[in-house]
Amino acid sequence: MLRAQLFLDASNYKPGAIDGRWGEFIRKALTRYEAAQERTAQNYGKKAPATFDLPFDQSNPLLISYTFSPNDQKFIGKVPGSHAEQAKTGGLPYENFLELVAEKFHARRDFLRQINPGVDWDHLQPGGQVQVPNVAAPFDVQEAIDLKNQTEQAEKADNLKTEKTKPENERVAIFIDVKEKVLELKQENKLVGSYPITPGSKSLPAPIGEWFVKGFSWMPTFRWDEAMLHHDERSKDFYQLPAGPNNPVGILWMELNHKGSGLHGT
Repeated sequence: MLRAQLFLDASNYKPGAIDGRWGEFIRKALTRYEAAQERTAQNYGKKAPATFDLPFDQSNPLLISYTFSPNDQKFIGKVPGSHAEQAKTGGLPYENFLELVAEKFHARRDFLRQINPGVDWDHLQPGGQVQVPNVAAPFDVQEAIDLKNQTEQAEKADNLKTEKTKPENERVAIFIDVKEKVLELKQENKLVGSYPITPGSKSLPAPIGEWFVKGFSWMPTFRWDEAMLHHDERSKDFYQLPAGPNNPVGILWMELNHKGSGLHGT
């Protein structure tokens, strides 16, 4: 099961947080991967299949060691409980090393505890080692910070009327399946990836329609406005929350041409 999750994760059909177990998200990822490969549709249920017909590389280890570094430590800090207090801070970092590792290696925290019996996560120091899933592309929040800086520099250059670059992917479309809670990525109408999502909320569900991405922002701040979040109306009672992994919209905001709507997360 773990190898199947790692394969799908690497193939851009995200099975949710890696935990070595069969569940809703791996079922949806596997179904879409097989559809993209033009295979006969399988009726996967709540019970895991006996085998997976996936081109695994059996030589790849399922788990690898990861060493807690001083660089990791700079992304860990205290996050106040209230939005009023959060707005006064300089950033919203990871609260602990376990949270950082879980996000970095796309894993559930309880799974990390399971594969690291005896590890005291609360008292790990730089130099300490843990076992983690061998994902193809570990997430690094520093890369998001670097992309933010590069984007800001590019915008400054653009203001000086330098030549604009042509978009690399002009025929890419994003489809949101609100019922299935899955985002599908298509290129020239061919499915090339899928991601589990949370579309909207009960009080303000995701809008139905056809939109386009107006722009994007790495490491965004977020305007926490209860009236906007629940009634789609701006008020004067809000908190401007700083950037960081624990910002409510994550490390990337993609603005849509629909008021108050966007794609966001990690």
